[in-house]
Amino acid sequence: MEPTVFPIIAYGLTSDKFTVTELRDLVKFQIIPLLTTVPGLAKVDMVGGADAEVQVMVDPHKLDAYGMSLSDVVSALTAANVLQAIGRLEDHNKLYIVISNSKFVETDQVRDVVLRSDAHSVVRIRDVAEVKDGTVPQWIRVVEDGKNAVLFQVYEQPDGNAVQIAGLVRDKLAAFKWPEASTSRTGTTRARWSSNRPPACADAVLIGLVLSGIVLFLFLRNWRIILVALLIVPATLLTTVLLLQALGQSFNIMDARRHRGGRRPHHRRHHRHGGAHCAPRWRPGAPL
Repeated sequence: MEPTVFPIIAYGLTSDKFTVTELRDLVKFQIIPLLTTVPGLAKVDMVGGADAEVQVMVDPHKLDAYGMSLSDVVSALTAANVLQAIGRLEDHNKLYIVISNSKFVETDQVRDVVLRSDAHSVVRIRDVAEVKDGTVPQWIRVVEDGKNAVLFQVYEQPDGNAVQIAGLVRDKLAAFKWPEASTSRTGTTRARWSSNRPPACADAVLIGLVLSGIVLFLFLRNWRIILVALLIVPATLLTTVLLLQALGQSFNIMDARRHRGGRRPHHRRHHRHGGAHCAPRWRPGAPL
């Protein structure tokens, strides 16, 4: 299995002051753009938290009293929440794209959307619906030390160096100005496990040589054979390493096993049932 399908390092972000929605925005708009400049990094994945949205809870009785339907509400919100290119402008050998941005920024803008206007009255969204801030339903929950958290995971490219990438990620996060009352904890790091493997491999080779020498001595009682065996093993290993290096290969297949140690934020899946209502959902910045 490709080692790049697993993250090389992951962080769980918690806070006593900020909500998981604000933490998710922090990761999405500041942390991920910061880390995408790291050489050899493939992507930064994010789990947990909740995306903010504006919920329009339509009262069907009020809507019916004005002689309107739910499709009229959807059409009005769609027409008022638009981001589109409306033309081009040429000036001094430069081409500028003219964009019209009428997307909603605040909840009050949604309330003031006009559904119908005539000589007698003006019907707005707030007259037929309750508009409030909410979050997109989440089915995965991340918990760190008993607190709701946002987990972001770093993946390497197939030819990337996990140890080097993890070091650059730590340096960037250390230089980042974190908000007060926020805590970042390393959840899992395959890079640290990989960096500890060379000393462990060297110890394993030495222990194997000693044990094989003891076994040969107990059965053969011939120092010449023992000496030949003790010289052939490291010579063969050294020749293999030099040959792999000459071919541009390595022993990187040791990274293919996922590291299962360390503290990893806990994921919980929630299944929500019932509670259907006549309410179109709209997320800030998203098309209707």
